[in-house]
Amino acid sequence: MHLLKIGYIVKPHGIEGELCILLYKGVALQKNEKVFFETSTTLYGSYKISSIRKHKNFWLIRCEKLNSIEKVRNLKGASIGIKVKKLPPNFFWIDDIIDCSVYLKNGEKLGKVTDVLKTGANDVYVVQSVKRTEILIPAIKQIVKNVDIKNKNIIIEPIDGLIE
Repeated sequence: MHLLKIGYIVKPHGIEGELCILLYKGVALQKNEKVFFETSTTLYGSYKISSIRKHKNFWLIRCEKLNSIEKVRNLKGASIGIKVKKLPPNFFWIDDIIDCSVYLKNGEKLGKVTDVLKTGANDVYVVQSVKRTEILIPAIKQIVKNVDIKNKNIIIEPIDGLIE
């Protein structure tokens, strides 16, 4: 089962089990959608969303079976995930990115991805270069021009100073 993290729980809201959540940019949830909650030690769910509404810069959701403050109190800070079989365009599983060969737009091999760092703003690909140095590549469309998971290749166009 693949879970795509789409946000996190800021805090419980009220005494009836409502949750104040922050969703990542470009993500939407709907009533009746099933969600999972993950803390550092436990995966909870799935829970069906029974209501959702906008509140300032956040969303307030209620889930079936979570109808009291006691049932949601320990979820503060938990990640919110949804089960997916196929990712949206230009989203990739970290496991699929690891071991991809990275090439410059001119065809020169830069190295291989050894890790993916989650920074909040964007992912960063850790590339072990053919020169045995580590290069950090921001996974943004201005730099990453093509990701071919099937052939395990990534093509980049670095900005000045990124690769020395």
